[in-house]
Amino acid sequence: MNIPLGREIYDCDAPSVVARGAEYASDELVAVWNRIQPILDDVSGKNQVGSLLSGLAQTDFEAARVSQILSARQPVDDWRVGEAFAEAFLIDHRGCEFPWPMGRDVRNPKASPAGADLVGFATVNDGIRFAFGEVKTSSEARWPPNVMSGRHGLQRQ
Repeated sequence: MNIPLGREIYDCDAPSVVARGAEYASDELVAVWNRIQPILDDVSGKNQVGSLLSGLAQTDFEAARVSQILSARQPVDDWRVGEAFAEAFLIDHRGCEFPWPMGRDVRNPKASPAGADLVGFATVNDGIRFAFGEVKTSSEARWPPNVMSGRHGLQRQ
């Protein structure tokens, strides 16, 4: 299932920058969880590493321990869900591709990686452009929320 478009609730665009806020009903979010989960879990990356594990049987390295590490689940922060949602939205509706999940660069699983939240490519008018995004997730009931307009919000960044 594709990510729904949602209901646009604010527009803070500036020349060459698109900054929009969308609202989604709880049932819409529940319905797309299967679309977001593989991004959060980096399923494709784990599958690639898993295929490499078959060669470990010929080494002294413990394949079972590596498999255990790859299958470990961490609690998911709201901001990570927001980034995965934004990534899926951009793939589904804006012709974007994100070939290297940012979570692979995190040294501390509880930390936020440095730099842009999403880095990839977008197909625009039969050409390829660099695409990057800063994602702000909020459940605040005012628009735009502080993550956009507050002291450390996106507008000041």
